[in-house]
Amino acid sequence: MHHALMIPIVVGSLFLAGQEPRQEDVAKAVLNAQKANRSMLSRGKVLYRFYRGESKGEREALSGAWTDRTEAKCLLVFDGRRARLEQVYSIADLAAHTTFKGNEVSSSRSPVRVLTNGKVTLVDHQLLSEDGKTLNHQPIIEQGVEPYTREATDYIARLSRPDGGEVDFRALESALKHESGLRLESVEPATLDDGTSTLHLKVAGPGYFVEYWVDLERGGIPRRIRTEGTEDHRSILQEYRDVRAVAQGAWFPYRGVYFDRQSYSLEYLIDRADFELAPVDGEFQLEFEPPVALLDMPRGARYAPRKAWGLDHLPTVGRPDAPRITIEPEAPPPPAQAGSLKPWGWEVYLPATLGVGLIAVVVYRATRARARSSTIRG
Repeated sequence: MHHALMIPIVVGSLFLAGQEPRQEDVAKAVLNAQKANRSMLSRGKVLYRFYRGESKGEREALSGAWTDRTEAKCLLVFDGRRARLEQVYSIADLAAHTTFKGNEVSSSRSPVRVLTNGKVTLVDHQLLSEDGKTLNHQPIIEQGVEPYTREATDYIARLSRPDGGEVDFRALESALKHESGLRLESVEPATLDDGTSTLHLKVAGPGYFVEYWVDLERGGIPRRIRTEGTEDHRSILQEYRDVRAVAQGAWFPYRGVYFDRQSYSLEYLIDRADFELAPVDGEFQLEFEPPVALLDMPRGARYAPRKAWGLDHLPTVGRPDAPRITIEPEAPPPPAQAGSLKPWGWEVYLPATLGVGLIAVVVYRATRARARSSTIRG
């Protein structure tokens, strides 16, 4: 076992021996173990399903007793700075959750297909036809990795982000840094209902508190996270289950459930995963049927239609199949509203999956895609 993963086990044994280590030292050991576990997951291929719906309570959320439950079939392939993410809904589900009003399109379900090499990102902008029967594709290469990271937001997809995408422990990290009025209130052993031994940590902040139940023997993975609003009475539960050994002593949960008492439920289920075998070059491309043209914003070119597009071996700009184009600059999106950001888990980091946040994203995408196609000349 990786030596860094031994830290929380040693801490647990200190509690069992009746010793009292400093709470801050215990919390730091938990964070170190979690980061060491995540660092060993630097490449992989994961096939999984992602669900969104509504449930009445925590028991229903965990048991799958939902209403309006829809499934996205997902694929994540990543190796170093190269990554590909696809989250695809059926046409029927998209049509059932999409409305058209003038030039605006709003939806509570949004398909995602993105590909990056760490320098630029290929984004497949997908727009449902108004008759709800066809999904139109407009792939575009954009500068930088931000277009990828804004889509790679669920627990699995965050593995492939250059920044690691770790958000579950951010309240605990802030408490240890004495930031944002957060403080570490307690650290003590606890046992979950299924008999799993964990370390329970509680962090309190202005208007809310966060509780973690951390699996000491499996990579410092949080098996349960509960966030409670003391002022707005909002309640969020995250549970990670079916934790498996996956690569080089690392661990990963094959099932995750998110429940928001005020609105919705989310769940992912991994069907197949390999975190050891390096993906081949052919897996870092998006396929299209029928073939589609590709707009390359950084290089100022438009490539002739193909059935598959990647970021390697692109056509030479200036040739007949890759004419140069002039793209008029577009107005930047409006700035985000100022305000405190509370650690509500997946909800904060899933704008492409959840309610109002998704509606804004889809409207912006549709408007931007149409604006671009109308300003391309060449």
